[in-house]
Amino acid sequence: MTRLPRIAPQDPESPGTAGRDGHMTALALEAGRAGDSVDVLGEVALAVLTASGASRPLAHRMSDAASVAAHYVITHSSAPRIRLLISVHEERITLAVTDYDGKSPRPPAWLPVSRHDTLELAGLCPGVDPLQASPDAADGLQLHRTPDGHMRLALCATWRSAPAPP
Repeated sequence: MTRLPRIAPQDPESPGTAGRDGHMTALALEAGRAGDSVDVLGEVALAVLTASGASRPLAHRMSDAASVAAHYVITHSSAPRIRLLISVHEERITLAVTDYDGKSPRPPAWLPVSRHDTLELAGLCPGVDPLQASPDAADGLQLHRTPDGHMRLALCATWRSAPAPP
């Protein structure tokens, strides 16, 4: 890792941040394909979620998911780098590991992948992220791919954040 991750706690007083969408913390961290990247991403996820106020069991569950997802993406992708993405809101935590570099001006079209490794196209609306459309539809990691072959292994968990101090 060439530099420390950037964790961005959102200021509710700033325009366009937590005051409108309940967004509290966001993290994007790139890592190489080295074997210790799996452990590093798991530890970073644990630290971010614990600092965000997630319960110990939830933080450990999400940390384990980050490690598993990182291992999967490293072993199933030839991309030189992977990314850990964490977004903490008042009512949900979204964690993803992807080989998508995030440099496109538009968000990618993530399509669910079935257990038989086929893209599931039925019932999807263009531009809708299946993880965000029904975040609690499936408990556990969900595999998505873009039409051009990028992959993402993601988990969305519901939680209730602690009330902000007065």
